Formats: sequence, C-alpha cells, structure tokens
Amino acid sequence: MSESAKTAWDWYQVFQVIWAIVSGAVGWGLWREGRRQAKEKKEQQQEEAHRAATDKRLDKLERDTQDLQNEVRHLPTHEDIRQLTEKIEGTNKALSEVIGEFRAMNRTVKMVNQHLISRGE
Repeated sequence: MSESAKTAWDWYQVFQVIWAIVSGAVGWGLWREGRRQAKEKKEQQQEEAHRAATDKRLDKLERDTQDLQNEVRHLPTHEDIRQLTEKIEGTNKALSEVIGEFRAMNRTVKMVNQHLISRGE
C-alpha cells in the first residue's frame, strides 16, 4: 500500500471515530431532550390535575358559602330580637295585671260566697 493510500486510510479511520463520537453525542443530546420534555409534560399534567382539584374544592366552598349566606338572611336581626323582647315584656306585664285582677275577683267571690253561706244559717 502506498504512502498516500495509508494516509487516506488513517484519515478515514479518524473520520469514523469522530463520526462515532459526534453521533453518540447527538444521540445522547436527543435522549436528554426527550427525557426533559417527558418530565416537563408530566409536571404540566400534575399541575393541571392539582389545579382541577383546587378549582373543584373552591367551587364547593363557594356553594357552601352561598348556602350559608342564604340561611343567614332568614335569621332575625338584633333589632328583631330587641322588638320581640319588648313585646314579651309587655305581654308579661299584661299577664301579671290579669293575674292580679283574677286574684281580686277570687277574693270578692269568696267573700260573697261566705256572706251568702253565713246569711243562710
């Protein structure tokens, strides 16, 4: 083999080694990029699932809050309770007066009854 052929053959072998190294580096780079994209996609899916779960909880919380607000709207206010208390106090006073009058009438009826009994003897 001539000297120039041997040199060409050597360059060819060097080229093959360089080609193998470059091909390996490109393959490794593509593999790493694929892993990065897969990891990114998985993180996005987890984030979307978390966001959906959070949205669902927030929707339930909003419904529960609205239900509570609807219930509270129907409860009496402090002013309503004050007015009811005043009415009850007024009723208690009137009832006390009626009881007093019934006691007085009862005494009167007993006295009239006693007088009639004693007159009949």
